[in-house]
Amino acid sequence: MAPTRRAATTATMTTSALLAIAAAAHGQAALNGVNIVVEDTTLELGESTTIRLEAYFDPALYAMSGIETSLFSSEGRTGLSDWRLLAPMDGPGTSVGRPGADGVDGILAGQIHGLAGIYGDTTNPMPFWEATYTAPVAGAEPIFVDLATETTRFAVYLWRDSAQSESRLGDFAEGTARIHIVPAPAGALVLVPAVLAMPAWRRRRER
Repeated sequence: MAPTRRAATTATMTTSALLAIAAAAHGQAALNGVNIVVEDTTLELGESTTIRLEAYFDPALYAMSGIETSLFSSEGRTGLSDWRLLAPMDGPGTSVGRPGADGVDGILAGQIHGLAGIYGDTTNPMPFWEATYTAPVAGAEPIFVDLATETTRFAVYLWRDSAQSESRLGDFAEGTARIHIVPAPAGALVLVPAVLAMPAWRRRRER
């Protein structure tokens, strides 16, 4: 039997993204990583929600410096729209990302710190990217949309009075999340056609 579109797309997700899902399932913890925050994790057909990426870091460090990551979805880029960087992580040289076969590639976010009297925002976790996800408008079966990040750069400013930053990929956890799409009840799909098909004489009698 040929795989469904969703299953085929999942098979193309990178190995490290799938390993991140497995790591999350086993409750692995790290001082540094990414959270995928979904405002509404259960959607009906045609409904939308916001997906937000947050970077969290060791509380002993000062602030986020920069992150380069990609967001993978088991539905590919289908349903994802209006992605955007969030201030202050939209500094010079950043990128909102580009559409890829499996989601959004090349998200690059960062903030300035320690230059010309500018001090970085110390918010932890630090929100840095958002997108809108819209469920399909039709479907008879439930759909689970699995999300995962794959990060290639994660740098943190060490202290307030220095612009020095260091990588923290050595102690890092990727983000994972799931959206459940609920199909319309079967009765709702046939109610209107059934009423329209009722003979005219019967409709008159029932008034």
